[in-house]
Amino acid sequence: MKRLRKRLAAAGASEERLEWANKVEFLLAIIGFSVDLGNVWRFPYICYRNGGGAFLVPYFVMFIFCGLPLFYMEMALGQFHRCGCISIWKRLVPLFKGVGYATCLIDVYMGCFYNTIISWALFYLSSSFKWPFPWQSCDNVWNTENCVPDNANVSLGNASSNYTNAAEEFFLRRVLEIQNSDGLDNLGNIRWPLLLCLLVIYTIVYFAIWRRPLSSGKAVWFTATVPYVALFALLAHSCTLPGSQAGIKYFLMPDWSKLLNIEVWIDAATQIFFSLGPGFGVLIALASYNSRRNNFYRDAIVAGCINSLTSILSGLVIFSVLGYMADCLNKDIAEVAETGGVNIHSCAENDLFHGFLFFSKGPGLVFIVYPRAISTMKAAPIWSVIFFVMLVTLGVDSTFAGFEAILTAFCDEYPSVLEKNRKVFAMFFMIAMFFLSLPTVTYGGNYLIEYLDHYAVSYPVLIVVMAETVTISYIYGIKRFSDDVEEMLGVKPSRFLKLCWLIVCPAIVSMILIFATVQLKPLTLNNYEYPEWSLILGWIIRLSSIVCIPYVQIYIIQALVRERGSIKSVNYEKLPIISSLLEKIVSVISTQKEKELARAVIKLIKVSRKVERVINFVAANCQTQNLSIKYNIFTKMRQTIIRAKKYSAKIFISALKLIHRQAVVTPATKHESDISQRRSIVIRPSRSTDEQTFIQFAEMNNRRKRKVVEQKYVASVKDAYIHKCYNSS
Repeated sequence: MKRLRKRLAAAGASEERLEWANKVEFLLAIIGFSVDLGNVWRFPYICYRNGGGAFLVPYFVMFIFCGLPLFYMEMALGQFHRCGCISIWKRLVPLFKGVGYATCLIDVYMGCFYNTIISWALFYLSSSFKWPFPWQSCDNVWNTENCVPDNANVSLGNASSNYTNAAEEFFLRRVLEIQNSDGLDNLGNIRWPLLLCLLVIYTIVYFAIWRRPLSSGKAVWFTATVPYVALFALLAHSCTLPGSQAGIKYFLMPDWSKLLNIEVWIDAATQIFFSLGPGFGVLIALASYNSRRNNFYRDAIVAGCINSLTSILSGLVIFSVLGYMADCLNKDIAEVAETGGVNIHSCAENDLFHGFLFFSKGPGLVFIVYPRAISTMKAAPIWSVIFFVMLVTLGVDSTFAGFEAILTAFCDEYPSVLEKNRKVFAMFFMIAMFFLSLPTVTYGGNYLIEYLDHYAVSYPVLIVVMAETVTISYIYGIKRFSDDVEEMLGVKPSRFLKLCWLIVCPAIVSMILIFATVQLKPLTLNNYEYPEWSLILGWIIRLSSIVCIPYVQIYIIQALVRERGSIKSVNYEKLPIISSLLEKIVSVISTQKEKELARAVIKLIKVSRKVERVINFVAANCQTQNLSIKYNIFTKMRQTIIRAKKYSAKIFISALKLIHRQAVVTPATKHESDISQRRSIVIRPSRSTDEQTFIQFAEMNNRRKRKVVEQKYVASVKDAYIHKCYNSS
């Protein structure tokens, strides 16, 4: 019975919200989001550069102390409040609702260029059905005179120092056609083959998310499982290649001295942070479609561990192939890992998106080095199709989740307009995102991709996570958040998790922010320096998402003092983001006796409403489980409450009138002077609207409106009756 007293639903959460068809679909969706292209191309190089196997120590330390707690927190918030990343702040701390808008804006920026990278993989996939591969030969129209055929039997050490590889020229001069652009000042024309691939990607994504989890839940069965089939197949095959064992050994060989370098720990925290994906609103959106009794703690551990193990698996696949390439080219593995075996000084000046930049950040690893290695294997077309299908599914999975976070956020925030027309809204949103992505498929689109990644995503998302963590831990309160978790799981979070949320996570995110701030410098791309106007615009883009947080706060504060500075006169219909403005209504009562009576009435209403929610919840469960006898019992209890209100309503309303006799709205001048003395007023959310209703009662002077308010309080009498019956039992 003690557990029945707990609240069983977040304020305002919809009990009729769609849910995942089964637990596996949710788990696959979470894994599909967290395991993305960065696991394949970024982690292997980061691990190799920071001490090989030794890097796994700071990596898993950061996973345990920062990654997993943040992963857990966002899933808990989404599952309990059952709404998107904007509406959820109405139930947490309304003053920080700008965090939700900032999150959505970051997702939009990322969607503008992330899908273009997937379109590259789709272009390679379509080219994989041609034999020989177009990146093997140098007799194509896009090749230069310095092109060397992609033949493993050619000794690159004996080749001219000015050579360029066929695979390199295919990516730079055929897929990107970057030679036709001079930078942001001249992006050039649209690459029509890439535009077609981009259109295919957006079409797939639309039909995967237009019906919320009903459609995306079925899609993830394919998109989240195919990458693992491909990874294991590629690993099994690459381990049979000559030199692969040396590559794996080189990847895992620990360099313990690297652990003394602070940059290694920063890289580990950054990799964990961007791999698991807190701060993008996706975990909140996907978890909001769970049942409230779902064990999200277990889901967080499973998904987080699978994400980390997938990164290691990808590293084994990549470096086994690099070892094979080093053996074929008779080169050192370090040189192949850094440059892919190509001459990074040989390209023309306009081929700037090139060389070491690719291999240090990833695209060159999967679009130049790996295709080049596949072309030398037996049954090369099969392995090429498998590899690029893996890349496409990895990317599309993350796009599903990112766009779902945006759609869920706005549909939950504006349900009367958008939720009823979700399919139409999703279609127009996809069309808008498609047109916003067009500049990234031009000749110079790669300059724009690097530009957006640097300014629009990396730094702002750190600010969002910092604001989210501090707000939940210190303003919403760890105790309150722990009660929410206990309501869902039956147990409160451990002391370790509370310590991480209060101290460790904010400290680590602050450390990353400080390091990123110190390392800030003008963006360059190999030998290309971005123009000054683009640097100014970049900071505007970077700040555009961050300023959403203070902008909404200023909007709320201005609304509070609008109309003669009266808090009572705030138009709540125009301010849906505020669930309650006054924490203590007793501040408007004059005498001490009336204050005590007001406190007692408010406490009675709050307790009785909790009992009512318990009865409604149990009755609904009994009806769902066909327990007709128990359901009839609770139905009779409801009828008893209705009869009881007839006898106690008059006494209750009389007490309310006595309380509010002196709580009449005063002139503006006097009211403004009273406001300055009310130090107890704080802008925090409340789980009920009793205080607001008290104020409305005092402001209504005509009899008809007063009767409406009285009827609201009559309903609360039944709560008192149940409370009394419960205590007597």
